Amino acid sequence: MTRYVRSPRPPAALSGALLALLALLLAGGCPERTQTTDIPEAPNGHSAMEADIAAETGPPPRAATIALIGNFRGFQKPCGCAIQQSGGLLRLGTVIQHLHGVLARDEDPEAAGAEDGSLYQLPANLALPQPLWLIECGNFADPQTRYPAPRARTHLETLAYLKPYGAAAAVPGSSELQLPAELAAEALAASPLPLVSCNLRTELTGVAIEPFIKLAPQWFLVGITSWSPASEEPPEQRWWELDDPVASARQVIDRLPAGSQVILVAPYQSGETTRALAALPVTLLIGHGSASDKQWQDDWAPGYPMPPEKAVALKLLSVSAAEESARATILPWAIDLTEDWPDDEQVVAMVKAEGTLIRELVSQQPPADLEGWRDVDWGSAEQYLPDEQARFERYAESPPLYVGPRACRVCHAAACDIWEDSRHALALISLMRKSEHETLDCLECHVAGLLTPSGYLPDDPRDEVSAVTCESCHGPASVHVGLMQLGREANGTGIARGSTDTCLTCHDSYNSPQFEARAYWDKIKHDDLRLRDSE
Repeated sequence: MTRYVRSPRPPAALSGALLALLALLLAGGCPERTQTTDIPEAPNGHSAMEADIAAETGPPPRAATIALIGNFRGFQKPCGCAIQQSGGLLRLGTVIQHLHGVLARDEDPEAAGAEDGSLYQLPANLALPQPLWLIECGNFADPQTRYPAPRARTHLETLAYLKPYGAAAAVPGSSELQLPAELAAEALAASPLPLVSCNLRTELTGVAIEPFIKLAPQWFLVGITSWSPASEEPPEQRWWELDDPVASARQVIDRLPAGSQVILVAPYQSGETTRALAALPVTLLIGHGSASDKQWQDDWAPGYPMPPEKAVALKLLSVSAAEESARATILPWAIDLTEDWPDDEQVVAMVKAEGTLIRELVSQQPPADLEGWRDVDWGSAEQYLPDEQARFERYAESPPLYVGPRACRVCHAAACDIWEDSRHALALISLMRKSEHETLDCLECHVAGLLTPSGYLPDDPRDEVSAVTCESCHGPASVHVGLMQLGREANGTGIARGSTDTCLTCHDSYNSPQFEARAYWDKIKHDDLRLRDSE
């Protein structure tokens, strides 16, 4: 369908000239008419997808199953150091393939996989229509870890492997925005899975962001990216720009054919923005609302909050097509990704390949200048060692390095005694007992300085960092120790005092569901330190 471009009404003074021109045209024949499509140019510098809209290949589905994941933040595999944990990318591959097979065969979920005992049992009352679309709702990268780009890339490659089973697209989230430009390009360029966001603009080479994709005839996915937390200002040097989410979404939805079924993924927006998005003609809104938010429920019944972190459960929504006379019918379901689901072998292979790549990158980084730390007589009663002055001058002025608990013991003997009797000192041993001591997801919280030049390296582990040590909480201490050994004022210099936020980097609700800051602090309380609340 086309529409014609009309010129504005001409001023009266030009009427005679135009009439003369009209007579000339009539005599010589009509020129080709200027025309354009009903759909305006794509907003925000995105590539146009009008051909994809027009390429209808069959009748639109009357209903669909939406599978939602998000908030992985680099996570791939649970280690179960304290509890039997659910979730993970490896189990997800198995569940999605099995679920796709059940829907494709239109089987009774209660009977599906019965020959395998309880291994592939799905909820008996599971009522899910075809087709199945898996949507990554964002925050799959972890900018706080070493080498986040390979991990984010493996996540996208895993979902691309699941394309035949319904994996559709990923909506970039705040974690992806926090990556430096070089790492963002490494993670996102030529993405094997479509990246969808109508308000995210970037000029990074090779990074293509689509404002929407077509899932099926008359069914479309529109994504919105947000910067979170809202309390923090985005960095000045950034590789992206975010446009107004409501205006961007409205512009894209207006481009789509009448009667389109629109799935809008818009996480972590303010309540005001979420309600404005809910007013748009969409079939399903995945947003920030929670089940306890009465205003959210009143304003937008078919809206659902983001999925849980690390895919503890696969969130499923059975969605019927909305009609002018009625809203869509949406039924929520969930499948727990427990240890009963085996790891997908292909995903395991991709994660192992990523581990090999990271080890190669680690081997290429400049080694830490640790010469001399091990032959210092840290057991000496003397804090100030004149014959070592040149060495400590160097460390006091260099970037901080991990030096190990023996260096701390010189001044903090009582604190080190408490540490040696704690479970922190046995953290790596607990992984070895479970044969998980090479799993990066586990090592992150069981050693000090993982993958940093002076920290724990899986292929060359140093005893000084092979546990949750003093420096796991207080940071690398070489500058602090160097200043102390030189007899300079170093009280608090080059060392972090820590807060409950420090504890929560590992003792989160997933890994440590019973964690209570004050009770746990009592187990390791040392020196005259006080636990500070998060600021």
